Amino acid sequence: MKDLGYGKKGSGDGKCPRCGKGSDTHEIASCDITDGTVAGVKAILASTKAARGAADHMVGAAIARTDTGLEIKLIAVSGGGDMPGTVSGWQAANVKVPKTSAGWTDIYGETFSLPADLVARQPQVVNRACAAIKLLIKLGELRRAARVKYRYKSITLYEEAVPVVETVTLPSGREKEAKSRINRWRGESGEFIYAAHSCEECESRIPLMLCSNPSID
Repeated sequence: MKDLGYGKKGSGDGKCPRCGKGSDTHEIASCDITDGTVAGVKAILASTKAARGAADHMVGAAIARTDTGLEIKLIAVSGGGDMPGTVSGWQAANVKVPKTSAGWTDIYGETFSLPADLVARQPQVVNRACAAIKLLIKLGELRRAARVKYRYKSITLYEEAVPVVETVTLPSGREKEAKSRINRWRGESGEFIYAAHSCEECESRIPLMLCSNPSID
């Protein structure tokens, strides 16, 4: 499971661009996969139409535990829309993902801006509304709104790639199943064969959203 944790990479040198320290110095260094988050994704696919959208996408689940004994269970689907339907016992992370480098919310409810060099290097970081990003933004919004502030003891996360099966008509007139582009993000773990590796944009953004150290800005 360790090879499928989310937020482990940081920048190219392994450091968080917000604090300049290694991602392993954050209170929550990464979000690992657990049976609980896998169950959340299975519940999404079983009880909503998230698996039958018009395009390839991701569905995700997160479970956060706090030092006050609170357990927060969230689910999300990637893209600009909200979660289609509800899942018993889980709260939908229906949030807006910023379309610019400003106005991002980390898991502690603090607002920050994406580093300019990151945006220049990966322009899609400002408008890729991945499920994992929605889950982490929602955690920040919930903490910011909480009357009694808390720290996180753990955050576990799981995303699954949901390719849409489409057919294309060949020049011969025969129909053939089209290959989904999302397959390249699927995990290869024997235990979690459908686990989605983070896209490059999430690999860059998740450490920023988990950062608990003072910013170097």
